[in-house]
Amino acid sequence: MRAEMKDISIAVVLLMSLVTVIAVLWTQVLNATLVLIVMWLASLFFWHGKRDILVFVLGAIIGPLAEIILIRFGVWSYALPSFLGIPAWLIVGWGLAFLFINKFAVSIASRRGWK
Repeated sequence: MRAEMKDISIAVVLLMSLVTVIAVLWTQVLNATLVLIVMWLASLFFWHGKRDILVFVLGAIIGPLAEIILIRFGVWSYALPSFLGIPAWLIVGWGLAFLFINKFAVSIASRRGWK
């Protein structure tokens, strides 16, 4: 049970950090991207299993791909796009968001005894 609470706490702190970094550095695309890469590398200290890496990679592909498609259809746009209509930090941001939300959900489900 303690391991689940640790994962929940880490996931919440990192998710809030992700939002803060993007909110503060979104206009500095390179800096935001580098900080998010460092966050990902730091998260590997806690979560470095194959599933964790898969979740990150899937998020880094699926999230930006969906955004690129929606941007092409004119749903929204980014003020400082750097790659196919999206900022570079968004790729890492989506990967991190998938990872943190997955860890949060799995930890809560495990704590409640759900499978």
